[in-house]
Amino acid sequence: MASNIKVFLRVRPSAKPSPSVELKSEQGIVNFEVEKPAPDGEVNNSKVTHPFRFEGILPMTCSQEDVLNMVAKPVIDDVLKGVNGTIFA
Repeated sequence: MASNIKVFLRVRPSAKPSPSVELKSEQGIVNFEVEKPAPDGEVNNSKVTHPFRFEGILPMTCSQEDVLNMVAKPVIDDVLKGVNGTIFA
């Protein structure tokens, strides 16, 4: 029975995925690399990484059925047992 909030990330299919986004689906981590701001006139080639953790990551190749099974099915099962459940999309 679910007792907490779970956040999943579904990655939209793209012909040219961004090189600044790194998915670690097994760990549920997404890293965003952005250029570090530099003072005017200075060259700065370093990047800052911002990691975000999710309960699960659904890659570009996942189907609607995969989303249903991973995200919605546990909530539906709990609702049928009388437990409140909500899915935001």
